[in-house]
Amino acid sequence: MAFMIVLICVVVAVLLLKPAIKKAPAIWYAAAIALALLYIGVLQGLLPLPAPVRNVLFLLLQKGTLAVALFTVVMFVGVFPRDSKPRKYLSPIRAELSIVACMLIVGHILAYCLTYVPRVLGAGVINDFSLARA
Repeated sequence: MAFMIVLICVVVAVLLLKPAIKKAPAIWYAAAIALALLYIGVLQGLLPLPAPVRNVLFLLLQKGTLAVALFTVVMFVGVFPRDSKPRKYLSPIRAELSIVACMLIVGHILAYCLTYVPRVLGAGVINDFSLARA
């Protein structure tokens, strides 16, 4: 249910923000990196935020919901017929949306690495079992 809500919000946001995304994609890339770094800062206890904000960040970034919603939009644009209005409208920003989603997913992966890499390295010996658990 949460994913559907995020997906609907992403679709609406993409439709409304398409001109801004196309005009200045670097701003959106920077925003994605900033959001991922914000979440990493919260995870590491460097940025204390209220619980509701942490919960939203957890849903959007730790679970990868925002990135997956963006990837869903990108993939579904390709499903529409070439001459359809949705495809013609959104095709020009598919690459930009993919890049933003990738940047967000890197934040998601980094959050897990910060948790599991120290555990694996702290085990003293890296063996197949430790790597498989990570």
